[in-house]
Amino acid sequence: MTIYELDKKLNNALIEFSEEMRSHFDEGDSTPATKDDIHTVARSTFYTMDTFRKEIIEYLSKNK
Repeated sequence: MTIYELDKKLNNALIEFSEEMRSHFDEGDSTPATKDDIHTVARSTFYTMDTFRKEIIEYLSKNK
């Protein structure tokens, strides 16, 4: 895997996170966040960070 390919995979993970957040929360909505909202953000953040971890480890393993 090249740095370009890693960058593309990480960027795709960010795009997916952004789309997920936009599907749950309307931009400009001033409704207070609920515990469920915070749970949704936390879960999506965890999944995105886990994707980053996996992709970085894969990159490092292949480019020793």
